[in-house]
Amino acid sequence: MNQNDEEICLKQCPLCKTPILKTQRFMNQVKVILEDVSKIKIIQYGELAVIRCKMKTLIDSLKFLDKNFYLNYIGFRNPCIKNLWNTFCKPLLSLTSNKRSKFTLPANDIESLNFVIDLFTTTSKFKIRIKEINDVQKKQIIINHFEWILSVSFTYAQQLSNQQKIDINMEMARGSRIISLFEIMSNTKFQMAVNMQTSDTNEIKKIVDNMEALLLSCNMYTLSKDQDIQNLTEEIQKKIDGLPLITDKERQMIHAAMSTSFSEGIKAQGHWCKCPNGHIYCVTECGGPMQQSICPDCKVPIGGQSHRHVLGITVASEMDGARNLRFQQ
Repeated sequence: MNQNDEEICLKQCPLCKTPILKTQRFMNQVKVILEDVSKIKIIQYGELAVIRCKMKTLIDSLKFLDKNFYLNYIGFRNPCIKNLWNTFCKPLLSLTSNKRSKFTLPANDIESLNFVIDLFTTTSKFKIRIKEINDVQKKQIIINHFEWILSVSFTYAQQLSNQQKIDINMEMARGSRIISLFEIMSNTKFQMAVNMQTSDTNEIKKIVDNMEALLLSCNMYTLSKDQDIQNLTEEIQKKIDGLPLITDKERQMIHAAMSTSFSEGIKAQGHWCKCPNGHIYCVTECGGPMQQSICPDCKVPIGGQSHRHVLGITVASEMDGARNLRFQQ
């Protein structure tokens, strides 16, 4: 019986290698070995009652998602993704469909499958937000990202390592940040800011471009990068909220109110000007500047003398539709 004390296993016949289960002389030693093997099985596979309970919950979740696959699926009925789902899901459902079946999965496999189920359910929660993004190209970028995550998860559903789970979770975080970024870019305030062409709005666009480049790169997404994106998102929101944005209707009302000071009234064009940094002001009466001043926002020279604008002044077409200043140099 002293064949090998380096591993826990049943002793074997030295001639035929058959495990020795019944022997009067060494029965106590065999029982000790069987008890040790049983402890190892519990550590490796878990308690049988717990496993069966988790198996039932797992199978119920798989049945529900399989029945409502396209209601939860984030894309546009991609057959490749559905085939990958069927590859790992259908065999499990068929093996457990027989009530007399005693089929069970190891604890690690159940944990891996539950991770995939939770992942699929989480992606489905983004469907409404994605639908509300008007830009078709941006919408497809997001869908492609989540389809890639699902394809990897479905392919290795029963054998995902801890590192793979961490990487997948980080890519899910990246996907969520991409949605948030595209929501900002689709926001009316951001669209208005883009058209303003001021130093503040140019800074916002630069930050957004940097975020987009970081999120859509092929480099690994990490916690530090995610924190950087979070900080940039908060910065953008503060800057957008601080912009003096006005609607087209409000512009028309402002123009109508100021036009009482224009020589040609409300139909006059070319009175509205922009400083070099994009801040808007107007010149009343004939529209030609007779006095030089400074911009109240950025302190650069504005106005002019003898109907001549200072260097860098441009027309604010968004206010009255003018293509040129009243007195264009």
